Amino acid sequence: MQEKGNSSESNSCEKNKMIFRKGLVWLAILAILTPLGILAKGTAWGEWGLEQIREMIGFEPSGMARIGEKGAPFPDYTLPGLTGGFARESIATILSAVVGAAATAAAVWGATKAAKHGKVSR
Repeated sequence: MQEKGNSSESNSCEKNKMIFRKGLVWLAILAILTPLGILAKGTAWGEWGLEQIREMIGFEPSGMARIGEKGAPFPDYTLPGLTGGFARESIATILSAVVGAAATAAAVWGATKAAKHGKVSR
């Protein structure tokens, strides 16, 4: 009887690993495709600066102004030494995507671990 329970747990674990691997593959594909945005004209949806927001809605949200003062880790997806030219900008954009995806995954992982151990109240 006990073997059946272990087999079920093992299948569940393997299924979770497969889902995780598929997720990583999709994230890698998306990261590799991010340089396509360099070819697009105009601004990508949701990546407006404060000036563009002001033009669109008529005012500057105070929260955005506070966040904007701090600056982004990779402004315009650039990295020092990787500017100028499509190839360099593509590499910088891919690295920015990988770092952003890793940071998001780490935050979700940490929140999940904290929630499982009862450190986050509902």
